[in-house]
Amino acid sequence: MHITEVLNRRADLSTFVVHLTKSSGANSAKENLLSIIDARSIESRSPMGWLQTPRARATVAGQQQRVACFSETPLEHIFSLFADIDDRRVHLEPYGLAFTKMTARRKGVLPVWYVDRTAGAEHQWRIAMALDRLRTHALQHSDQIAADVAAILPHFESMGTWPQGQKEFWWEREWRKVGSLDFAWAEVAFWFAAEHDHREIRDALRAKMNETGAVNIPTPTVLDPSWGLERMMAKLVGLPDTAITPFSQ
Repeated sequence: MHITEVLNRRADLSTFVVHLTKSSGANSAKENLLSIIDARSIESRSPMGWLQTPRARATVAGQQQRVACFSETPLEHIFSLFADIDDRRVHLEPYGLAFTKMTARRKGVLPVWYVDRTAGAEHQWRIAMALDRLRTHALQHSDQIAADVAAILPHFESMGTWPQGQKEFWWEREWRKVGSLDFAWAEVAFWFAAEHDHREIRDALRAKMNETGAVNIPTPTVLDPSWGLERMMAKLVGLPDTAITPFSQ
């Protein structure tokens, strides 16, 4: 078998990486998506990665770790990224966009490497401690090695279970890009929004595409990530609701 035949049967792998928005300050998640449409850019706002400690956040190197975040999640499981899960601190909402992984890779988006720090682990945190030493070097020096370390550490994240709590986000399969991600309309596979906002998002996309003089761009596809896979597939091939179910309103 060719590798493509194998991967096409792997339902646990996704062709896409997804960026969802959240409410921030006075802006709703929908308004933040409209801002992305207006700017044609996903802004890198939060420093993330192994360099993020209370001390490091106050440094120039720490602030250079701002990233744009994505998740490699199969379409039928995207709802898990914004589900109301106990103790969840980051509350994403069903608004965003998706790129194919190949498009994302060409634009510098890379998978996160999760490194275990579970208490009492047999491996004694060897990789974690090595990363700690690299972080210390990056904070104390300004040589080329420090610059190289600072470029790498945004793509490392700790995971673990301890008596006082947990940090277990590996299941989100996060991808990151250091810095903001600018995109062309044709590079977006599709858009996400709650169903009752689909018309508004499509209208905003059409208006912005016309404003920027985009030509030969297909009508933007907007999906509700809370839908099941079958309904998403029906929408992607252009079926009306009345052809999908007798219970459409």
